[in-house]
Amino acid sequence: MGKRLLADARGSYTIEASIIIPVIMLFLITLVFFAMYLYQKLVLLDAVVYTAKQRAATWNNSYMGLEDGAGAGKNRDGLYWRLSDFQGDDLVGKKLTDAVNFARQKLKYGVFQVRAAPGGQSISAGYSNRVFIKRTVSIGVSQDIIMPATWLEHVFPDHVTARAEADVTEPVELIRNVDLAERLFRPGQKVYATSANDGTGTVRVFHADPNCRHISHIKPANLIEFNSAAEANREGYYMCLDCAKNISARYNGK
Repeated sequence: MGKRLLADARGSYTIEASIIIPVIMLFLITLVFFAMYLYQKLVLLDAVVYTAKQRAATWNNSYMGLEDGAGAGKNRDGLYWRLSDFQGDDLVGKKLTDAVNFARQKLKYGVFQVRAAPGGQSISAGYSNRVFIKRTVSIGVSQDIIMPATWLEHVFPDHVTARAEADVTEPVELIRNVDLAERLFRPGQKVYATSANDGTGTVRVFHADPNCRHISHIKPANLIEFNSAAEANREGYYMCLDCAKNISARYNGK
């Protein structure tokens, strides 16, 4: 009797184990592939964030390397490149193509090449220019993944995607322009003007630089004071060429 009960107990253990072990294995396999899927998502996200950030940081000079910003030397994109800096422009297209190639190179060893569907990787790059007020670079990646089992396709998507955006900023130029504007149009800062006839017509000039050498040559009868450069502009006066050169040279560190 006792031997029969022991055999029955062993038999029930075997049946329970045959039911529980596959469930545990199924859970572990699902967990492993969830970790793999999450890894792929993070790899793609890291690539697009880094590419968008580097392309935005080097946007103003396409000769700069996206990795470290070096290699430009004296090369520049030209004086008036901003005037055509919109989607569809050849220079913009070149910058976006470089960004796509950079992202593809960065993902070369990051994704599962064996399990990636042939031709299943898609990288896109875009650029938005809102009248130079807000310029944005966007990078998107979609990577197909072949699952080893059909049932896993019902648990996980058959592809992973990631997208990132970065704003194009020019801190040095912004600071220089703001400082120059603040210097020229600061309320309460007096500027000195003169109106004289040079033989070809009346010349109406104001001096924004208090150290301008021409101020001392103005005759007292011709000296006019304005509270700001903006006020002088409204009255039809134009900045002295030497003043503009001096102020520009100081703010450019020359």
